[in-house]
Amino acid sequence: MKAITLKLPETLDHRLTHFTRQPRASSNSAAVRHAMEAYVDAAPQAAHCAVLATNWLGMLRGPADLSTHPRHLDNFGA
Repeated sequence: MKAITLKLPETLDHRLTHFTRQPRASSNSAAVRHAMEAYVDAAPQAAHCAVLATNWLGMLRGPADLSTHPRHLDNFGA
């Protein structure tokens, strides 16, 4: 497991320590890991550009070799 350093306000550190002293509670590290996993899992995931463009893929017709044939690349970037 990778270790990180985390700074907490004293009030949060006190609450975390109090929480982990409860019966059946785990260590501070385990409680923070669990909270971070829940936070990351609940965050909306950004879609990749390819996923966002699926509605438009295949809508246009053009030469099959548009991106590779030198004839189509004349004056490109000039």
